[in-house]
Amino acid sequence: MEHSPAGIDEETTRIYEGWRNKYAREKERCSGYDEHYAGAPGRRCSSWLDTWMVGKALKGLAREALVLDSPCGGGRVSRGLRRYGLRPIVADYSPWMVKESLPGTAGGVRLDAMRLPFRDRAFRASVCFRFLHSVPPAMRLAAIRELGRVSVVVVLNYLNAVSMRNLRRFWFGGKQLTKRVTEPQAIAEVEAAGLKVTRCVYKLRFFFEDFVVVAQKPEGAS
Repeated sequence: MEHSPAGIDEETTRIYEGWRNKYAREKERCSGYDEHYAGAPGRRCSSWLDTWMVGKALKGLAREALVLDSPCGGGRVSRGLRRYGLRPIVADYSPWMVKESLPGTAGGVRLDAMRLPFRDRAFRASVCFRFLHSVPPAMRLAAIRELGRVSVVVVLNYLNAVSMRNLRRFWFGGKQLTKRVTEPQAIAEVEAAGLKVTRCVYKLRFFFEDFVVVAQKPEGAS
């Protein structure tokens, strides 16, 4: 077993690494990942709104600012970053995802989100999209701390418990969606990781479940 981040027990690490390693080995899933979001018109619209939301969260960054996209998945967020004049570095534990995302970027790295191989504040910003809901809470805190260490601004994607999709299932007896949080819960988690939340940005509040928390390390914090 790999070295666990500080304060995380071996069982939690084992669960995380099992999920991570299975995901990284699935070449076919990785190669078709982006098409899943760019296929039907509804998905294309939702994917465009994802990148619009991230662009809005990063509004004010200088053109050509270096932004870490970790984990990068199929690269749709990185492509959006380029449209906003930013320079993404794509990173993922899956070598297939890095390969899918690499064209047109400033570079790519295979890495574990819990142990980023970069110096402190190496990036003007970092984006973590569609990842946190997949890992145990202790691992989420470790990943958020690492992103806060290597970048000035951090943009973290969460799935909103108070959305039409979630509430519709609750009202009409459908299978309940898990791993959704409220905005106060997301803010509390980010602040527990040592960052200061500056704002939240929604794709379309209540209608879609995706939103992002924008945060940074407080002045003077080590």
